[in-house]
Amino acid sequence: MKIIETNKNLLWYADESLIDYAKWLQKMNWLNKDLKIKIEDKLEYHKKTQPKYNKTIFIAHVGSYLYGTNTESSDIDLVGSFIPTEDYVLGLKRVEQIELTENSKNHQERFDCTLYELRKYLQLLLQNNPNIIETLFVPNSLFIDVSEEYQEIKNHTKYFLDKNEIYNRFMGYAISQKKKMIIKLEHFEELVRIANFLNNLDENFDKMNMTELSFNYKDLFKIENDLVIIGDLKFNKSRTVKKVRQLVNERLNKIGNRKELILKHGYDTKFGMHLIRLLIEGKMLLEEGEIIFPLPQKELLLDIRNGKYNLKEILDMSEHYENGMKQAYQNTKIGKKKYEKINELCVKLLKESII
Repeated sequence: MKIIETNKNLLWYADESLIDYAKWLQKMNWLNKDLKIKIEDKLEYHKKTQPKYNKTIFIAHVGSYLYGTNTESSDIDLVGSFIPTEDYVLGLKRVEQIELTENSKNHQERFDCTLYELRKYLQLLLQNNPNIIETLFVPNSLFIDVSEEYQEIKNHTKYFLDKNEIYNRFMGYAISQKKKMIIKLEHFEELVRIANFLNNLDENFDKMNMTELSFNYKDLFKIENDLVIIGDLKFNKSRTVKKVRQLVNERLNKIGNRKELILKHGYDTKFGMHLIRLLIEGKMLLEEGEIIFPLPQKELLLDIRNGKYNLKEILDMSEHYENGMKQAYQNTKIGKKKYEKINELCVKLLKESII
């Protein structure tokens, strides 16, 4: 496989031709220029109406554009950091983040951008938060805006990394995706059916307990001993209808807006993709001290999202990568994060911003 490379991070895996790469790079340049203009306009408006923002440290693509799994319909997600105005640096005022959103009818013009205040950003990096630590390894082509301050932060990468934080955070996020993914199709269908029934009940039923309701609607509910079983949930029969309705709806909300994937493939393939992605990233970070973007396994991740693998195959794959991550944790040369080094960097950057 030929690799086109201009810095330590891979920009492109060139099974694709040089012409395809040039077209992709040109498209990203056009997209990034357009996004930069829109974001600068929003920040200028923000300065006038809510004066918190002083200077951009960086803004970059994250999500599918970073992983290499984006399609024509993919959302544009951006993350960055900023230095606030002097009164938010020296005074009692505090701001943690700024949200910039473009809700255009045209999908390709919509974006969500979250800018973290410098101190918040550094704290998230020290926690080795998977969604934020990725921003230290963004390829040049995926920056909307970047400053010298970002390069100083990037130069401190080794001081942020902590073997325990990496393992616990990436493994924890992955297991969370696995729990959301594992819901049997028949459970899902039953949850939808019961939710529709409960949501259409008159509010006079709210204080009724499930013993009474299940007695009146025996065909709807499964009863085992003193438990009412709805999908993969179990409730004591003394629970009120109102509370059960709330918990059933919460369970369905955790599944997200991807019910069609469950109906088609038997599980939420996007949760499956992110499960494997997080394990791949965590293992790579422990082994190499960096994450290569776009991910070398991007085709595998796209295949997972497109339903090429069944649930058992995904769980087997997860076990394989979990074991690989455990081994990487045992063998990694990464030690503990250096809080004082990052604190010194933070003081330096904030001092320079107000001089």
